[in-house]
Formats: sequence, C-alpha cells, structure tokens
Amino acid sequence: VIQIGTPEELVVNPATDYVAEFTRDVDRAKVISARSLMRACDGAEYGGTVAPDAKIASFSADIVSAGKPFAVVNGTGEPIGEVTPQAVIDLLAGIERRGAGA
Repeated sequence: VIQIGTPEELVVNPATDYVAEFTRDVDRAKVISARSLMRACDGAEYGGTVAPDAKIASFSADIVSAGKPFAVVNGTGEPIGEVTPQAVIDLLAGIERRGAGA
C-alpha cells in the first residue's frame, strides 16, 4: 500500500509519482469538492451557494453560467469560503492549481 485516503485526497495530494500517474485520468470534477477548490471570501456578490462537500461536477454548469463566485456555506448557512467560475474552468480544463484549498 502506497497511500491511503479518500479518492479526493489521492487526486488532490498524491503521495508519490506512482499515485499521481494512477489517478491521472480520474474525472476530477466528480471527486473534488468545493472545500478543496475554495478560497477565502472576498466580499464579492455571489451567484449561488454550495455545501463544502459538493462535488464540482454538481454545480460547474451553474457557476459558469452565473459568471460570479459561489459562496461555500456551512450547515448554518454562513459563508466559509468561495469558489470562482475561473477556478472551476481551470479544473475542468485540467490546469493544476497549487495550494487551492490548503
């Protein structure tokens, strides 16, 4: 066993080049959550809200159509971060975003 973790952990933070190669063809939008892609809130007007564990694939079309960030909200509806349309587009295009969600 080289690495133990959730599918999201394996894709976002592969422990070795072998794990990175093994997960290379995984549809990242189906395993990466809003929590992993979010950044700190900057007070922008939001086009919608998502839960931290919402997979990118579940809201990618909506956020791109809105053209505005979506607030990532906790269980009480308070914003804990935001996901931008550009971050989603970059993920869908396969562009690496070092440090996202860290």
